[in-house]
This record gives sequence, C-alpha cells and structure tokens, in this order.
Amino acid sequence: MKKLSGLAVLTILIGLCFSFVQQTKIKPPKKNIENLVFVSANSNNILLIEGKNIPSTSFIINKTLSTVCKVSFEGSGSGIIVGRRGSVHFVITNYHVIANAPTVTNGSWLKGVLDDCGVVIELFNEKAELWFSTPAGVLASDEEKDLAILAILSPNINLPVAELLSLDEWKYVKILTEVYAIGCPLGFPPHATDGIVSSFYDGLWVSSPIFFGNSGGGVFLKITGKLIGLTHAIPGYYGILLPHMAKVVSLPVIYDFLKEKQLDWILK
Repeated sequence: MKKLSGLAVLTILIGLCFSFVQQTKIKPPKKNIENLVFVSANSNNILLIEGKNIPSTSFIINKTLSTVCKVSFEGSGSGIIVGRRGSVHFVITNYHVIANAPTVTNGSWLKGVLDDCGVVIELFNEKAELWFSTPAGVLASDEEKDLAILAILSPNINLPVAELLSLDEWKYVKILTEVYAIGCPLGFPPHATDGIVSSFYDGLWVSSPIFFGNSGGGVFLKITGKLIGLTHAIPGYYGILLPHMAKVVSLPVIYDFLKEKQLDWILK
C-alpha cells in the first residue's frame, strides 16, 4: 500500500470540506430587529423609530404652534399657553411685552371676571390662522426676570396647553441640541424657525432666527415639542441686529418665577 504524500492528504481534506459545505445549507445569522432603525410615516404623522411610535417633527411643530399667541398692549409680542384651571387659561410672556399694564389684584379672574387692563391676546389654529381674540389680565410679573403671567377666560373652549420640560430633563439639554422657536414677529401670525442650542453663556442662547414681536415666544425641543424657554432679546453690533443669536429666558428661570409668585400650581 502506497503512502500518500502530504500534498495529496491536504488536497483530499480540502475536497471533503468543500463537499460538506455544498451539502450543508448554511443559514445566515438572524438580524436583531430590535437594533434596526426603521423610519416610516403613516397617515397619523407618526414615525416608527427603533420600534417606538414617535410623532414626526412636522406633527410636533404643528401641535405646539397652536399654543403660541400674539400679545398686544402698547406694542405686540408673543406668549405661550402653559396652564388651565376650569375656564381660565394661563399665558406666559415677557415682562417688557406688557410693561405698564395694571396687575389684577382682586382675584376677579377666579370668579370668571377679568378687569380690562388693555392687554389683548389673539389665538391661532394649527395653520396659524386667526381663531379668536380675547382680553387678558396680568396676574404677576417680574421686570428683572423679564417674565409675566396672564389670564384669559375661555369658558366654552379647552385651548391647547404647552408642556414644559421638567428640571430633571433640563440637565440633558446641551449645546447643539436641536430646537425650534415660534413667535409672532412684527405682529404677524406665529412663525416657526429652526435652530440649535448655541450657548449657555449668561443664560440660554439658540440659533433660531427671531425678530421684533418674537418676545415671549417659545423655544421648544424638536424631538418632543416640550417648552425650554422664552425668546426675549436679540443682540446688536454697531447697530446691526444678529437674529441668529437669540437670547432666551431659560426653563429654570421660568420655574423660579412661578414658584416665587406662588403660581407654580398652574402647571399641574
């Protein structure tokens, strides 16, 4: 019996392995569907992301747009509906929008009556079309924080209310977090602009362009639509406005203001 050379043995082994691979149906590894990212839109404007139903950006913006109102006193600005108690809705805005307006001190709003202080609020639908206008009363204000809370009566209508980001969630807001701003520039109906958190220097800054009339408008997280602040100032440089550097009254300042004025219950 002849001995096989090493090369012959190796050739036979390779042939056997090849034959085994051909005869054995090798199944591809199962993909972990939970780790795949699917993005699709349905008729309800919902995105399916990693197996979760998350509203699309356009759906979120349209929903929050109707929480933004135009606030008029001696000029015009913007405001956000942040609470409701029975027939009374509460709007937060900048102090400088309603500066010099008298404050309601007799609690008449609790009885469904508002003293005429000259402040008017215009509300809009999700397409930024004028819905109706109504007088408002100033419940509290703080010039230093540039904040004010207004009350409006709407006995037969449940108006949409903006959801504020919690302070626990606030710590996750970082530079480059995507946001959008909605306000009523130059007295127009609500306009939305896209941007990011650009700085925390001396407060909160975003790159969403704003202009005169945006004061008191909202800055919202793009992914959830939750309110993180109110636009209130545009810096200037040698007379040139820089609308892409929007100064914002941040969420912690809003919470402090409501607590100091004993009005934090309106958010509950």
